[in-house]
Amino acid sequence: MTTVIQDFTTEDIDYVRHGDRPLTLRLFRPAGAGPFPAVVVLHPGGWAHGDLTGCQQQGEAWAQAGLTIASLDFRQGADRYPSSLIDINYAIRWLKSNAGGFNINPDQVGLSGYSSGGHLAMLAAMRPDDPRYTEIPVGDGAAAFDATVRCVGVAWPVINRCRAIATPNDI
Repeated sequence: MTTVIQDFTTEDIDYVRHGDRPLTLRLFRPAGAGPFPAVVVLHPGGWAHGDLTGCQQQGEAWAQAGLTIASLDFRQGADRYPSSLIDINYAIRWLKSNAGGFNINPDQVGLSGYSSGGHLAMLAAMRPDDPRYTEIPVGDGAAAFDATVRCVGVAWPVINRCRAIATPNDI
């Protein structure tokens, strides 16, 4: 197996603002000609805490392997459903609409998440056109970009924990 290790840059960018509250994504961009595939990564935190730093090691490793990674801050449980999914949906559309400036292939954007972030990744991927999630428009000319992703990779998503809490009599 060959492992590609390449240089990358890291940049924090405010991608959306809710009143006086900006939300930031950390963009890990591999060096090179590109355009590169991208993965939007969602942190764990039980829908109530955590931030974009929760995916730092993954972002660095995947950028060294030649992927652009966008690790997101998004609204969480205290902001109530569907605020997280609105932010995630918007971030995917925003990233695609700005793909040229970030050396990203907008047709090769995936989604990944861990634990509660995995749950949110699956929900966002299953319903990219849900009007509850698409309420924030992306700037001029971006209507052609939707939140559809090419792939979803999740680890320990909450959706697969049902058996862990079942007793033998429940099965």
